[in-house]
Amino acid sequence: MGVAVAVALLVAVAVAVLVVRGGDGSDPPTSSPSPTTTTVPGEAAIDGPGPLSEPTRTWSAAIPAWDEGVMDLSADEHRVFVTTYPSEDTEMATVTAFAAADGTELWQRQVSYPWVGEPVAVPMGDDQVLLVGEEVGRYSELVDAATGEVVWRVAGKPAYDYRPWGGDGATVELASADPILLQRDEDASPIGTSAVDRETGDVLWQTDDEVAVPCGDVAVTLSWDYSGGVDVEPAVTSTGWDLRTGQELWRDDIEIGGCSDTEVAVGAVGGVEIRDVARGVEVDRVAIQGEPAGAVWGGMLHGDVLVASALIPGTEDDPRYRTVVVPRAGGAPMWDQVGPTLVEVADDHVLVRPRWDRVALVRLPGGEGAGEAPSAPQDAPCWGVLTPTTVLGCELESPIVTSATRGATLTEAWRVDVGAPAHRIAVGGRTLFVATAGGELVALR
Repeated sequence: MGVAVAVALLVAVAVAVLVVRGGDGSDPPTSSPSPTTTTVPGEAAIDGPGPLSEPTRTWSAAIPAWDEGVMDLSADEHRVFVTTYPSEDTEMATVTAFAAADGTELWQRQVSYPWVGEPVAVPMGDDQVLLVGEEVGRYSELVDAATGEVVWRVAGKPAYDYRPWGGDGATVELASADPILLQRDEDASPIGTSAVDRETGDVLWQTDDEVAVPCGDVAVTLSWDYSGGVDVEPAVTSTGWDLRTGQELWRDDIEIGGCSDTEVAVGAVGGVEIRDVARGVEVDRVAIQGEPAGAVWGGMLHGDVLVASALIPGTEDDPRYRTVVVPRAGGAPMWDQVGPTLVEVADDHVLVRPRWDRVALVRLPGGEGAGEAPSAPQDAPCWGVLTPTTVLGCELESPIVTSATRGATLTEAWRVDVGAPAHRIAVGGRTLFVATAGGELVALR
């Protein structure tokens, strides 16, 4: 499997999410974390499962530095963070924090050279947010979410993306992430991965390996040997490390895929190999029947389910993958599709986007069946799972946000006019936030 495919499979696997970019090169849509009970300072807790019934417009606020548009939107229970594109003059993006309860502007901070398509403001829980920018190599700042004051700053970006599937990568629960894995890029010295103490920002240990993901108490890293030359497929090595001490646990010439707290999927010919993540030894193998013959399958684990994907030969310039969802114990696929496919595994279902304009829901064993959602605009920037029972999307060319409830078939549940095309969505607590093309941040609850 090529390096680009390997990284694409690896970046999104920390919570069993697989992302495969479509052949048209457009950014896939994003989804929002499942809502939880929200407590806002000075207010009682907001109880409820989230905005499942038709919400109402609670407040709106003008987005500062709007001229260049919104490149990132994220939220937690107390605050929502809006990042606007940098201007040509400054090349500095503006991150503005608003109170989730009433839209009060709390603080602004400049971030240099943020990368389009990657998260800029990552809510961390415990009233903290991680800001990611770039100067000489990328850097991460841990910031007090209430005041905007910097706690520490360290070279490197999150070693795996923490945002829901799509152009922004995978969701990872950061509230308990300690240490934090940061990836140092080619502009930093040295290239590699650092494990950073969350409280102090001190580097606890580091390695020259380029990519890392946390798998429970183990960090698994990948490195590539290019000594064979540009025309030779680089040799891949995966290494397991104690996440907190940096002690090497195992090393092997394998290419890992997705992991759980105890197991890691490894690409293999004709299927996916399952290894114990702490020991690096094989404990199982899941065979994938049919084409493409002789392919190496990348995989990810989600409880009793394995999601695997293999590149169709001859489509490297316009990638097409066969993606299957199979029981962990083996057997007939629950989903089998060829195309530019996005997959999200969440709770008791699998959300599959087999084409840019449709979404399908595959129920896991013991579920209610499967359904397929109505068509969505091909270039809609946000679409995904809002809760285990709701699929949420926003249409770029219409001033609406749509939701489809799960069942034997997926049907539209409600639409809300937000006054201008919806460009970004995020969920914090029980509130749905929408950044519109009109330069407004709208809260729906």
